[in-house]
Amino acid sequence: MRTWKDSPEQSLDPFGLEAQSPDTFLLHLHDLDPGRMVRILIEQADDLKAPPMTVPEVLDQISLQAPQFALLVRNSAALSRSRLCG
Repeated sequence: MRTWKDSPEQSLDPFGLEAQSPDTFLLHLHDLDPGRMVRILIEQADDLKAPPMTVPEVLDQISLQAPQFALLVRNSAALSRSRLCG
């Protein structure tokens, strides 16, 4: 399985691209629209049926690859206004 680390910078430069870790990528998306990221997490949890997962459980899984993003979402103002807490 190839990962973001497998892409040498020189192969991405001609296209104006930059390899990012999952954490960095999700943090950038959160910076652009925190509310949308929270809504996406809620939708993702709602869609999971086998096994069903709560939003905190989805964040637990995300934290394995993107711990800073998961922590940011857990502590965000958008979180306190949603059902992500429980």
